[in-house]
Amino acid sequence: MAALILFAAALGGGFLFPWWWPAVAAYAVGCWLPRKGSTAFLSGFAGPAAAWAGLAAWYDIGNHQILSGRMAVLFHLPAGWCLILATGILAGLMGGLGAWAGQALRAYVRPHASGTAGTGSGTAAAPAAGNPAPGDTATAGVAGTGIAAAGTAAIDMADPDGKDPLDA
Repeated sequence: MAALILFAAALGGGFLFPWWWPAVAAYAVGCWLPRKGSTAFLSGFAGPAAAWAGLAAWYDIGNHQILSGRMAVLFHLPAGWCLILATGILAGLMGGLGAWAGQALRAYVRPHASGTAGTGSGTAAAPAAGNPAPGDTATAGVAGTGIAAAGTAAIDMADPDGKDPLDA
């Protein structure tokens, strides 16, 4: 679905906006649709690449491959279709990186659907009353959030025999 949206955006917006328009559209779609980074890149690659390569092929067929044949000689390419392929690859990279950046922003703003922001280990449950038990370092900190207080990481990283590795 994202590739189709970007295909339409690249074709429609290409007549109104600058050449880098598909990157902006892919960024917006990457922010809007939830997906993994690789899937966002691939859909962002496919839409603009197909749109630009298709439009380049349409114009190339319209002028009987005269311009692409001459440009291929200028760039030392074997045939004019290589320019159409290069156009598609450049548009695909532009759209793919835009969608990947949009997905990264979405992942940064909304790390998890469950609402946890990745703070704390998540292994220790907060006490019912919100007050940690004396000597309980796993739940010391902000009550009910699982965020550990400063300095508890050093206690958790002690040797198994209970000695602090920093004490000589």
